[in-house]
Amino acid sequence: MTMVESSPLRDTIGLLAFQPYSCGKGGGGVELTKTVLTATLKSLQRAGLGRVNVVSTVDTWEYEPHDVSFGNTHVVFIKVDPETTKSEFIRNNLPYGAIANFQEAVRNKDAKWLGQNPSRWRSVLLTEPDMIMHVKESSIHDLAKSVEAGFTISPHRLQPVPHPSDARGVEHPISKSVVWVPNDNAKCVDVDGDWKTNHPGRVDMCRENPEIEGCCNGFWWQCGYANGNHTRLRPYTVMRLGYGSGVTVLAGDEHGRICSLQQ
Repeated sequence: MTMVESSPLRDTIGLLAFQPYSCGKGGGGVELTKTVLTATLKSLQRAGLGRVNVVSTVDTWEYEPHDVSFGNTHVVFIKVDPETTKSEFIRNNLPYGAIANFQEAVRNKDAKWLGQNPSRWRSVLLTEPDMIMHVKESSIHDLAKSVEAGFTISPHRLQPVPHPSDARGVEHPISKSVVWVPNDNAKCVDVDGDWKTNHPGRVDMCRENPEIEGCCNGFWWQCGYANGNHTRLRPYTVMRLGYGSGVTVLAGDEHGRICSLQQ
């Protein structure tokens, strides 16, 4: 794994709002959770974060990658009171709880959260344990400068989708060919326009066009895998990054916002 040299994120803390996967009667949730969590932590190590706090309301021992080294990135698992993760509309809002508990830790200079040198930390990355971080080494210093200037930066969250080249046995697979992206010089630029233009696969499409879609369950892109009608995915480029996880993703985010791939 190639590490970002002299990373400006060395004084950044990552907060991972952790929940294990539940795989129903078939099981497998522990190994899946551990595998995905390890990949996410490794991506944060590659970016050069100095510390990662994995925050949860459950015991995490069986999900922790005990046999994996994260080098100079200090990974800590912290269990919090479920009462601290309750928000107005969500009973277990872990991102909210992670932030609230972290703020309290900063006020108290809590070594469990901040280590022995609390004044070291200059920025915080809030993420989730299945969000693999891809960062261009050529851009990371400019990103850090923007954060230190007072900006809040939100990453573009690419949406993985099942594709025959990745997953066998998908009942109604998409037939679109996959565009290979060989290196990290490519850009995915958000498409401008109104909601219908830049969100062609938007969540409420099935309610607007019941005769076309006829399915409103699950994530916005999933209906075609149930009924074979992949109408929502037609406007999107399907691509595979030649670095990182290598799985097939849409040129769009988890909420259906499309981006234009420029290699």
